[in-house]
Amino acid sequence: MMKNRRETLLTQLAAPIVEGLGFTLWGVLAPAAGTKAVVTLFIEGPDGVNLDDCAKVSRDVGLAIEVEDAMPGAYR
Repeated sequence: MMKNRRETLLTQLAAPIVEGLGFTLWGVLAPAAGTKAVVTLFIEGPDGVNLDDCAKVSRDVGLAIEVEDAMPGAYR
């Protein structure tokens, strides 16, 4: 599947954050659909990934998205 421009930008933004937390970023989906986009990160950890891991990655990447203004409008 070919990445759109937004997914490429988000991958470049998220990869160092995810790796800094000790995980591997396998992919980013951010299809432009409707008024509120959904950003999905696919991560893997050396011992798997649990809900707390997902929450930490989400918080840290979400903050970076806000600081860099990488998503126009609302997103989840």
